[in-house]
Amino acid sequence: MKILQFLLTAIFAQFENFEDPDATIEMIKQLYPVFKMSFKNLDHEKMHREMEEDIGEIVFIERMFDYCVGEDADFMTKKDDEECGKKMIRDVAKSFPQYAEMISEDDPEINNMIYEILDINKDGSFSREEYRESVYCSIRVLAAKFVQFAPPNLKTELIPLISSFAEILPNLINNEEMAIYMNEHPRIYRIIQKRFNQERLARLFKNVDFNENEELCERELAKFAINILDELSELAQVISNETDY
Repeated sequence: MKILQFLLTAIFAQFENFEDPDATIEMIKQLYPVFKMSFKNLDHEKMHREMEEDIGEIVFIERMFDYCVGEDADFMTKKDDEECGKKMIRDVAKSFPQYAEMISEDDPEINNMIYEILDINKDGSFSREEYRESVYCSIRVLAAKFVQFAPPNLKTELIPLISSFAEILPNLINNEEMAIYMNEHPRIYRIIQKRFNQERLARLFKNVDFNENEELCERELAKFAINILDELSELAQVISNETDY
């Protein structure tokens, strides 16, 4: 799964050297047995109930399915996924050619790891529901590991830090350096400026601590991560639907 492989690499690159993707991929492979065991030991029924309570539809997964196999399809095969990966590389190269090489990196072993998690009933394909449940549970595992190994003070400090992004991002988006950086993509820059207004950013970054205990738990982190991924997927769709003028 090209999109998920790219997301995994981007996440784990924070702990390795992003300039050395091979080191990041090796790190993922080494940690996979630990992740797989944690995933297997989850109370999946409880996770699915909490997913419905906290989130319901996961927009970025629906967008992925729509993009890869169309809005009417409920299943995706490995062949569908391979073709979708090629399509994504072409589309990224059109808008951001500087990232085309990075996103085209592929590792069969990582792909097999992802398929093993996604294909819950082991029938060689995966449904929207399998995809949604397995991705949510995977994010819960990663969030749990973060909570487990993070310094105790970080779990409380993260709440005001995340909330502060609602005020920080408008300044970052509209400053001179960003304008220069986005000079080659004026259409995309206009969309970003228009979309990420104060109200929208407040919805994304405020009230992360929804159980109000002043400390982030794995459930809250998972919901926050999915909200961000949903927002990015909607932004990508808006960009792809817009035309230069």
